Amino acid sequence: TQGLRSFAKTLKNSRVQSLAIRSDNSTAVFDIKKWRASTSLIKETKQVHQTIEKLGIQILITHLPGVRNEIADALSRLSRAGDYKLKEKIFRQICLQMNLNPTIDLFSHHFNNLLPRFMSTIRGHGETAIDALNKTWKKELPWIHPPILLLPAVLKKIREEQFEAMIIAPLWPGQIWYTELVNENAQSLMLGWSNEILEPGTSLIKKNLKLPQGKIYCSLMDRRPGKEEDLRERF
Repeated sequence: TQGLRSFAKTLKNSRVQSLAIRSDNSTAVFDIKKWRASTSLIKETKQVHQTIEKLGIQILITHLPGVRNEIADALSRLSRAGDYKLKEKIFRQICLQMNLNPTIDLFSHHFNNLLPRFMSTIRGHGETAIDALNKTWKKELPWIHPPILLLPAVLKKIREEQFEAMIIAPLWPGQIWYTELVNENAQSLMLGWSNEILEPGTSLIKKNLKLPQGKIYCSLMDRRPGKEEDLRERF
């Protein structure tokens, strides 16, 4: 239900009339298909039905075995703190190839920062600040490798404050943030498979959390006024 509500505005604006949903939860698939459930899930099933009626859409729900559902499985088990980082060798290659020198590393920690100046998601040692989303980045060329759940908020901040940024993200077509990262006003550089270019942190390994699945890329976005053409001609 929460997922449908989160995308309600997008579904309405796009005039979506039907929606295909695939889930690796066979119980949820059965309950929603039959519109019935055990006592503990009756309320949630009714909420799904009411939300669909309110949105005026039809849904087709099918079961997708977890072994074939790598992206969703990775999302559900990702480290919310982003306890992984790009290998330093790859980081240096990106800066050299793009001929750019980022000035601050956002959403990192004292044990995985790639630049001397960094903003942390938690209080630690040596960070310039914490809670990067509530700080201004306009005078920086930030290196942004955020927890994936924060990508929409990061893109919103870049649009609103209109600055240039280097963003690291997984190649996941279909995600709400994907189209904006690979549009004509962004220069993208494919980096490789996540298990080859990312280093997992200690807590990620201990908690059996996963690295983002698939390939990883770097997107250079420049939302400064009048800079879109310069970006397309830079490379």
